[in-house]
Amino acid sequence: MGEETSWRGFALPRWQARYSARDAALIVGLLWAGWHAPAFCYNYERSLIAVVTFVVGIVAGAMVLAWLYNSTGSSILATALWHGTYNAAVAGGKAVVAAVTTAAVILAFIVIVRRYGPAHLAARPRQVVGKG
Repeated sequence: MGEETSWRGFALPRWQARYSARDAALIVGLLWAGWHAPAFCYNYERSLIAVVTFVVGIVAGAMVLAWLYNSTGSSILATALWHGTYNAAVAGGKAVVAAVTTAAVILAFIVIVRRYGPAHLAARPRQVVGKG
């Protein structure tokens, strides 16, 4: 719940006041990847492909969570449940489960951007706090 309160509840709507939902989610996703970098160092193989896959997966997850946040009228509960479900599916399980789940998130990100466009990443206007 703490991560979602910070990333989606605080940071995302402020970035969305200045940028499109896609660009705001990209910024949050890159910051989020940096936040998770220490965990990456002891949980994953250290190779270029592993780092790229890790960052792409987190950025795609940030896009999907931005869609969920904007689609639900800024529900932190919805994003926290999605985040927790994702973590439960991939943490401590078999590598193939993590790979398939992450591939599904990346595919969902592509579908969301194509379906809703970069401005809002949702059928309703992006949620913002303040003006840029």
